[in-house]
Amino acid sequence: MPLILTREDGPRRGAARAVFDPDVYPGKAEVRGDEISVNPGVTDGEDLRMACVQAMESALCQGFEAIRFSARDNLVTPEALAEAVKAAAPAFLENGWLSIYLHVPEPAPEEETAETVPKSGGWRQRLRRLFRRLVPAAGGGETPAPSPDRDEEEKDAFRSRLEEGFGPALDRLQREKGVSDGELCLRANMSRRTLARLREEKDYIPSRNGALALALGLGLSEPETRELLGRAGYVLSRSLLSDVILEDHLQKDTPDIYALNETLFRCGLPVLGPED
Repeated sequence: MPLILTREDGPRRGAARAVFDPDVYPGKAEVRGDEISVNPGVTDGEDLRMACVQAMESALCQGFEAIRFSARDNLVTPEALAEAVKAAAPAFLENGWLSIYLHVPEPAPEEETAETVPKSGGWRQRLRRLFRRLVPAAGGGETPAPSPDRDEEEKDAFRSRLEEGFGPALDRLQREKGVSDGELCLRANMSRRTLARLREEKDYIPSRNGALALALGLGLSEPETRELLGRAGYVLSRSLLSDVILEDHLQKDTPDIYALNETLFRCGLPVLGPED
């Protein structure tokens, strides 16, 4: 079973899969579908930690809500990978940016003999100890059960710090720009069903490409686009060719999603399209 480094039940959408590939250029991350390939370097220490950071950053920039690391191959040992993920994960977990999963395969029967399992409990037990600071221990008899009233008070305190969400921000900008629903759907190359879902489901957040399409449909400037993306937890990054192209496109007087898609297509990059 995977060791989950988040208290959430799991991502609402698909997760990226980290792949260690020594042929990838060091310091870079290559994205192919839901796979993010990074070079693990010497497969331990600082090189491996930086590779994990690069994979996490790339997953965040690509709009993934989670990333999975696995020690199934021989490039990295379970212990080295656990240390690297443990060192790289806190910055992403503390801000709620990303859910991070670590999968450790079950050892083969011959690996569990007296000669290979240390008296300290084996490498699997050592892995669990590595994450004591990140994953609360289950079934701790000494920990008192939390009070429901106290939990609600804590949630209310967090909710009071929330800023305007993506849906309300989109409605406000649409009114300010004087754009009708039909015009927005046409300019954003998006179906009315997606727009209706944004209004009906309070917590619904579109994909990163969907949020970008809506920003272009409203004709937002670059600062306005960055602010709207931030309401959904997304960012623009100059480390991504598609975002550099988008940034250049936003400098034009009349940003057009169809013109942007032509440029993205010529550069061999995914275009912005309908959510469904």
